[in-house]
Amino acid sequence: MHLWHSWVDLKARIEAEYRFIQHHLECTHRQAKKMAWMTYIESTGGETDNPFLQAHTKFVRRVSDIELPLFLCHLCIGTDIQNGHSERHAIQLYKDWLEEDPGNPIFGDWALTSELRIVPLQTWLQIQKTKRNTDS
Repeated sequence: MHLWHSWVDLKARIEAEYRFIQHHLECTHRQAKKMAWMTYIESTGGETDNPFLQAHTKFVRRVSDIELPLFLCHLCIGTDIQNGHSERHAIQLYKDWLEEDPGNPIFGDWALTSELRIVPLQTWLQIQKTKRNTDS
């Protein structure tokens, strides 16, 4: 994906807080790391009083339109894993969400299939039409 360099910058921003957290909360490096990433995850939900919100917003703005569906997919799955779900369950939760509403898989001119592949919206619409015809 083209967002690799932006991801490395964001990751460095989060990692830079480990020592601060460790020092001020008198915790282990592992605990500081977990707290930093949990705080980042909270920023992805739009929490306004979050030290990583600006970095997250900047990162998302750099994600191209074609990469956005897969980025958001992995962000949601990663958040569920961080919150205690297994990888398999987190993936299934995301697939279930895709199926809940016909608009959920659509991201502008792109869509995310149930196989978690990005396709042009017109291709996705054709797939849906074919599914409806075979289900009838």
